[in-house]
This record gives sequence, C-alpha cells and structure tokens, in this order.
Amino acid sequence: SSSWSSRRGCRRAAYHGNDTVRVDAMGSISQSGSSASDAETWPGNYLPDACKGCVVVHGTHPLILGTAPTDVDEVPFHWNPSSKVFTIANANKFPCFTYVTFCGVDVLDCNDRPFPIGITRAECGSERTATTFVVVAAPQTSIRLGRVEVGPV
Repeated sequence: SSSWSSRRGCRRAAYHGNDTVRVDAMGSISQSGSSASDAETWPGNYLPDACKGCVVVHGTHPLILGTAPTDVDEVPFHWNPSSKVFTIANANKFPCFTYVTFCGVDVLDCNDRPFPIGITRAECGSERTATTFVVVAAPQTSIRLGRVEVGPV
C-alpha cells in the first residue's frame, strides 16, 4: 500500500545568518557563507548517507514539474487524480516550509523518472521505500512536485 504524510509550519522570518547548506538528490553537500574547510567538518550527527530519498525543494528544483502563483483559498496539499500531479500550495503572504513523505510509491520527476528513494522502517521492523520532500515555498506560490501513480481510490 502507498501513503504520504506531512509536517507543515510557517515562519515569517525563514532564515537567519549567512550559511546555507544544500544537499542534492544524490547526497552531495555544498555550503555557502563559510570556507571549504568548515564544510568538511559537519557539526552534530549529520550523516550524508542518511539523506537517501530526501529531496530538498527550496523554492524550486530542476526536476520538479514547476511553480506558479496561487490563490488565497488554495488547499495546502492536492493530488489531481486525472494528471496524477501532487501539488503543495502556500497561500500565505510569508514563506512556509513542509515535509512530505511518500511511502511505497514512486514520485515521478519532470523526465518521468522516479525521484531517489530511501528506506523507512516501522517499529515492527518491516521496511518500505520512501521519498521525502523538504519544501520551502515562497509566499502565495504553488509547487508541483511530481506525478504520483496510486491504485484505485
């Protein structure tokens, strides 16, 4: 069976400081605002291998289906059963962030290829494939993440 879950929050001031850390779909890391030697010594328990199946969409991403202005009454999450497109919308007048995880189903990018997948493990030990999108949406913007094929509803 397939599923998706989300955690959503909004911030009026989304970012502070000069450092930006980016992790691409393949797990490559880049950091701006600090020297290269600083980027090699990651604080805390950051593990690049733990990011498999995680796609960071900071406003846009080269593999998503696109972005567009959104209406004030737009629902935050929408899956269109005809086009199979899953969209996240931020109708607020300030940036918002959300995490959306799809389990047991491929999310297809603009080239009709699956986004990278990772593995999630339930408390009982069973494993399923998972793709998590970490999304920062600009004010009054919708983000068309990808196509999601699911069985009959």
